[in-house]
Amino acid sequence: MFNKNFIKYEQSLQRNQLYALHSNQCVCITCRKGDAWITEANGIDIILLTNEQYQTQCNGLVIIEALSDVQLQLQTIPTRRTWLARMGNATQKRLRYLFHAAPH
Repeated sequence: MFNKNFIKYEQSLQRNQLYALHSNQCVCITCRKGDAWITEANGIDIILLTNEQYQTQCNGLVIIEALSDVQLQLQTIPTRRTWLARMGNATQKRLRYLFHAAPH
């Protein structure tokens, strides 16, 4: 099952302007115009040029710095939910209890 609630929007930045993106989903960043420097919380740095795309890791902070006036398209990527995420909270708690209570 895919999460169908994905978001797509445009973001314009002026040269040297910063934009902080907090997401718990993967985000596809497309640079429509200009150049941008992207830094992820895990230490990944990338320069994105006009008409290039980059897909972020699926959670955490992403900082975008405009190296020139830039037009970006940002779109969250539908992600598969794990079997544990599809279960209700009560079932998740019982499973965690069983795993932690089992003799090691």
